[in-house]
Amino acid sequence: MVRVLDTCGQPYSTVDIAVDNNLRTEMREKCGNPNALPPQLCLGDKYLGGYEEVMAAVEDGTLNNFLGQN
Repeated sequence: MVRVLDTCGQPYSTVDIAVDNNLRTEMREKCGNPNALPPQLCLGDKYLGGYEEVMAAVEDGTLNNFLGQN
């Protein structure tokens, strides 16, 4: 996912959920999945999707729209 974001020039920051259980809980709440695993992508507080959703957008040629870059 990081390579995809780098390739399209999309700025991002990463969060290491292993350092704090509260971060893991927050990620899972944003995803709406109590068992979600990284990587997950959010735009601010808006949850966009995980690896599969990002890669599907790449395959479909809809990544810019997926990332909110119309």
